[in-house]
Amino acid sequence: MKFLGEIGMHALKTLILYTVVLIVFRLMGKRSMGHMAPFDWAVLIMIGETAALPMQEESFKIEQGIVPVVTLAALQMLVSFVNLHWRAFERVTQGVAKPLVQKGNLNQTNLDFERITTADLQIALREKGITSLSEVEEANLEPTGKVSVIKTKSSRALTLKDIQQVSAARLDALLEENLRRVQERAGQTLAEIKSRK
Repeated sequence: MKFLGEIGMHALKTLILYTVVLIVFRLMGKRSMGHMAPFDWAVLIMIGETAALPMQEESFKIEQGIVPVVTLAALQMLVSFVNLHWRAFERVTQGVAKPLVQKGNLNQTNLDFERITTADLQIALREKGITSLSEVEEANLEPTGKVSVIKTKSSRALTLKDIQQVSAARLDALLEENLRRVQERAGQTLAEIKSRK
């Protein structure tokens, strides 16, 4: 009977802490889950460790897990709020993008600093459908650890805007040609009328 009571208590602690952690992550927002910066990872790991202790150790009361989890979540939300309004603070907590490729040329200094090999970079570029550095206008290592790429104009796929610009330019050329023909024909007709007089 005592054994069943202990199991029930562990299950109840787990359920309560799971609910608290779930609510905390929902309050932290989708941005935190989708783009994990170093500070976000630190908070995530600490919340996991803190929530696990009361579930594993009978000597830990449940509030000894809830209070630190809520405190860490509040700290994370405060940092996110300050980051929104103070760019310098965001640079400290989140970091900044580092250029790895500029106009088809490797930035070896940043690659070395971030400990990224050219093989790692080539893998990241291939994942974006790029086979040659000459196709890259700019590639940056973002604070989330992902590589973002801007292709050169000649390497980009045609967009609707490109097609519209080409269509507009072609339409302008056609209109100019038609206007020229109309003016020529009008001039010829005028000359014919004058010659009949």
